[in-house]
Amino acid sequence: MKCGTILHVLKEEFRLRKFGFGNVEDGRFNTFQFRLPPIVYILYRLFLALYTMSWLIVTRNGSIGGAKLA
Repeated sequence: MKCGTILHVLKEEFRLRKFGFGNVEDGRFNTFQFRLPPIVYILYRLFLALYTMSWLIVTRNGSIGGAKLA
């Protein structure tokens, strides 16, 4: 492949009109994409957030009930 051909392909690929979501349905951006009911997903994410925050707090203090962590 010639250098001119590669430059032509790159030039066409990165044209301004090719950026964006011009021919994508609006529903793709506001539809829940997981197969679980939304409440299950929200509860799962809430549990993970609370678990992570509690773990960070415990490890920051370096102890659980006065006993040092390993």
